[in-house]
Amino acid sequence: MEALHQEYRDRVNFLYMYVREAHPNPATAPCGSTADLGWNHPSRDTITLEERAQRARWLKHDFDLSFPYIIDTMNAAIQGDYRPHAFYVGWVIDCDGRADVFERWGWATPETQWCGLPLADADELKAFLDAYLANPPPCYRGLSEVTTSVVPAVARIDGVGDTVWVSDVTFANPHTMSVDIELTYLPRDRDNTEAPTLEFTVGPGQSMTLEDVVQGTFETNGSGALLVQAQRPLAVVSRTFNNTPDGTFGQFIAGFDDRGAIHEGQIGHLLMLEESESFRSNLGLVNLGPSQVMVEVVFVDPSGSDLGTLSYTLPPLGVVQRNRILRELTDLDVSGFRAEVRVLTPEGRVMAYGSVVDNISGDPTFVDTQLNTHAIDIVVPAAARLAGANGTQWASDLLLHNARTHPVQATVRRWIRNEDNLDSESVQLDLPAGESLLLDDVLDALFSDTGAAALAINASDGLMATSRTFNDAASGTFGQLVPGVDPSDDTTLRPGRLGHLAQLEQTSLATGRRTNLGLVNLGEDPVEVEVRFFAGDGSELGELNPQLPPFGYLQINEVLADVGAVDAADVRAEIKVLTDGGRVLAYASTVDNRTGDPVFQTAWTLD
Repeated sequence: MEALHQEYRDRVNFLYMYVREAHPNPATAPCGSTADLGWNHPSRDTITLEERAQRARWLKHDFDLSFPYIIDTMNAAIQGDYRPHAFYVGWVIDCDGRADVFERWGWATPETQWCGLPLADADELKAFLDAYLANPPPCYRGLSEVTTSVVPAVARIDGVGDTVWVSDVTFANPHTMSVDIELTYLPRDRDNTEAPTLEFTVGPGQSMTLEDVVQGTFETNGSGALLVQAQRPLAVVSRTFNNTPDGTFGQFIAGFDDRGAIHEGQIGHLLMLEESESFRSNLGLVNLGPSQVMVEVVFVDPSGSDLGTLSYTLPPLGVVQRNRILRELTDLDVSGFRAEVRVLTPEGRVMAYGSVVDNISGDPTFVDTQLNTHAIDIVVPAAARLAGANGTQWASDLLLHNARTHPVQATVRRWIRNEDNLDSESVQLDLPAGESLLLDDVLDALFSDTGAAALAINASDGLMATSRTFNDAASGTFGQLVPGVDPSDDTTLRPGRLGHLAQLEQTSLATGRRTNLGLVNLGEDPVEVEVRFFAGDGSELGELNPQLPPFGYLQINEVLADVGAVDAADVRAEIKVLTDGGRVLAYASTVDNRTGDPVFQTAWTLD
């Protein structure tokens, strides 16, 4: 099926639908264990859609599938719509909604034949697709590739202490054809059904940056969100920052597609929030639908104690941000509290975010929503305890959260920078049910060490993790959120899946910014990686081919200088894994040379 997807992906949509666990207990399954098929994860039954989403991520990862998945309801309503064909493995759905071809049971291949099942035969499906596409019905118009993403916070607004916050938004087009985009600015605290829309075109292989997008592009002031609709998937990234005579400081905010939205029945988690003398936390919500939506937000301290609940009504395409949100409920100072966001309106879709602001420096750190509470393996791709360039001093805090109703044990391994980490040091931690553990200066707290490392976390059951790496300066901290990544999700790079980074920069050491590139090998075998850099006009700037040892962590500082791009802004990168079976995480951290303020982005995948 993967081979067919690669052949027909430009003309046919392939979707994997996760229905239910047919035989979740290997002891009672008619054919025993599925281990010989390559299934490497627990097979117990699921009781929530969130659990099924994790199971689907694992399956996609274990069997190296590139096409997307959807998840049936807990009562298998989608499968029921296609009865009496419910016991077929696959369907071909015509453009008018009819099921035309059914693939019977046939999981096995010649290499992994299991339980006497017939071998899967794709010839019939291939013949049908060839005939269908040769003479399609009138309803067929090819693939609709319009994609929608949202930058949940953009601004042109005066802030505290004479700050003026502006947002630059970059659209990076890795395709060989131009892409048309429609941008809609959604101002805060209003119905945006009739919000203004502007059209732009991004040339093949090019990047387009709209500086000061609220005032410079939409000719207004204030704050809100940006809705982006494009013909093809693009890398959409932004930075909201204050520009001072002593340099810039701000936060990186990606454009999120619908996979980042919270739906009814889900809980979106915002972790590592703080309200204290040192930090304050703001909450943002964006309604992605054309109807009013009700949202409930529960605030919880690290011990699992309830701090209170707030409710919001979001107008159509409405955006709200509430500052110092915890002060609406309590005067307590709390480090490491979290917000649990629930959508109460059927079919509602909401994005939520937090922004944790240093009260001394004014530097904000953007906190995006985490939906996956069932990850067993998590990698935090960068942590530090060391001195950096231009007098910076770096440290990392780590937060682990157990959203389960029972205790979870976690093993944290340190993958030291530029080393073979097959025999890496580890520490075990116990997390009670419903509690969070905040580890300040984590490399010192767990390993009594300095330097730089990635952190690999293995849990006895589902866990969540996030971190903040920051420059600790006399004028306060300047930091970046470094989220924990489940290696089974779509941010993991492998052969055939390109990673993309945008808004990279290497400019004046006196007044500009520098970009560091990070790569983490998730496997026990060495991996070769290809990294190509492109200017905003699409011209290639250079190429690197780093080699990663087993479980190797590499950060290349001022990476653009290594390819001779010493005065370059608006640069994008493409990362390709060259080694068969390789799995890699990639990131960029772009640092202001004067303030030492970093912004962090994980590489995007667009397939």
